[in-house]
Amino acid sequence: MDTLTIVWQGREVTDAQTLQFYRRNAASYAAETSERSMAAAIDRFSAFLRSKASVVDIGCGGGRDLRVLRQQGFNAVGLDASAELGAIATEFSGCPVVIADMRVMPFAAASFEAAWAAASLLHVDRQDVPTALEEIRRVLTPSGHFFSSIKQGAGQRREADGRLFTYFSPAEWSAMLEASGFLIVDGASTAADPQTSGNRWFNTIAKRA
Repeated sequence: MDTLTIVWQGREVTDAQTLQFYRRNAASYAAETSERSMAAAIDRFSAFLRSKASVVDIGCGGGRDLRVLRQQGFNAVGLDASAELGAIATEFSGCPVVIADMRVMPFAAASFEAAWAAASLLHVDRQDVPTALEEIRRVLTPSGHFFSSIKQGAGQRREADGRLFTYFSPAEWSAMLEASGFLIVDGASTAADPQTSGNRWFNTIAKRA
């Protein structure tokens, strides 16, 4: 399989092993995650947005959330580093998908009124998370809203399947958002996911300050 290389400031930014996993397992991953509904979280996020707002789904995977965003009337665009997942997401959601890394998104400043990042920032190396947040802030309009879903924990580790996972506590994540120029508008809500061995996740809604 060809290797997709995304370069930023002279170095590769997408973790090679993580990307390889999603390229090789795109179909099975999309099928598996399609059953994990984020509809309630999307409804909560939608309350902060105007009708037909422009939304970018960062790390859209197989297009599960992208499809719901479109069905709710938003002008949604997906972004994913995996071309294979991007193709699946486009077909499943009916929305355009751009293949790129979230740290170097090919969008002009203030392109979107909202950004949605469900279980995607957890694959960013800890040292690069501030860069990713700065880039998300850049593509948002003034006072644009940002949803993030983060796996709760500490540090980072590489799983047996090769994927890199980075963890945060709710307090740590809120502090990082604020340091990156965001204002928390809906504090972290935490819940266990029975479909992922009881891993705890938390959702946060912020807006560009």
